[in-house]
Amino acid sequence: MAHSNPFFPFHSESDRDYNAWLGLYVRNSSSLECCLYDIIIILDRQNITPKIEPNKPISFTKKLKLIRVAFSTTRSLSHEKEEMIAILEFAKKESFFRHDLVHGINAQFLKVDPLHTLMWRPELIGINPAASDLLHVTQPDLEEHYHEVSMAIHALLGVCHRLMDKYDKK
Repeated sequence: MAHSNPFFPFHSESDRDYNAWLGLYVRNSSSLECCLYDIIIILDRQNITPKIEPNKPISFTKKLKLIRVAFSTTRSLSHEKEEMIAILEFAKKESFFRHDLVHGINAQFLKVDPLHTLMWRPELIGINPAASDLLHVTQPDLEEHYHEVSMAIHALLGVCHRLMDKYDKK
């Protein structure tokens, strides 16, 4: 059903669903990165990571590295290492999906269905992508990635809780 309001961004219910899932996924990805930063703050307050500079952003890659080093080299975190490394590996893999989805070029001209995204990164592939170079993202794909990121966030919140509980007992 088309809407007569020119300010209404969706053309149909399924278009709204797809774009809503896209927004939910991007928001969830940001939450995952915030949780990683929270881990760094907790470790910083426990003097486990190198002191971070206030008001200076930390890149996603740097966050992963700081956390990996802390959990790999600190004896008091060794019982959390396996879970944390698994979360970090997932976050790294997922960051490529998110980056391509958000910052890639949408191959509108190759779409056969408006309710999916075909993304590619010209800096990696070139200006004329082949079909195999495209990241094909449907609504079920977005839903699956959203739920996987949600589970990683919950796992990180568990780690945060355990670290803060240990910090409070000191």
